[in-house]
Amino acid sequence: MMHREDSPMSIRQSQYWNGVRSDATSAFKTWSWFSRSLFLGILLAVLVAGGASAHSYKLGQISIGHVWSPPPLGGVVSIPVYGAILNQGTEKAHLIGAETSVAETVRFRVDAGGTELWPTRITLSPGKPLGLAAWREHIWISGLRKPLKPGDTFDLTLDFGEKGKVNTMVIVEEEAGH
Repeated sequence: MMHREDSPMSIRQSQYWNGVRSDATSAFKTWSWFSRSLFLGILLAVLVAGGASAHSYKLGQISIGHVWSPPPLGGVVSIPVYGAILNQGTEKAHLIGAETSVAETVRFRVDAGGTELWPTRITLSPGKPLGLAAWREHIWISGLRKPLKPGDTFDLTLDFGEKGKVNTMVIVEEEAGH
């Protein structure tokens, strides 16, 4: 159905959309320069990352974010794997194992003040995000079967015991999200 530009329907629609746009624009303009820049930067990062790869995973109430690894240094056959995990359930969950086709061994590692510890599981408290990071628990892959460089990807299956397993894709990159 066609409407003339000066019809009551077109005038009401125009007034509505102009009002909505000006309200949203004026609200945005009240933000500080830093807040606007931060918001637009985050929005851009989400859009770019979302377009490049949907790099998050879900297993029931467990959410896994961007899984990545720095490239190994020349001649080194071990690498850490980092990422974010959130247990959205009401009970503790446990990451009890992991496996990959690119390496002989996958374990959990913690560097506790210069002492390497090798826990048998990583506990996920309900509602508390856990960042697998160099200074806390993370996944350690050793005995790489092939060289890895920035831009490469590889499979990593995370085992959450009775909650199940989830297949992830690890991105090899210099820094997370880059």
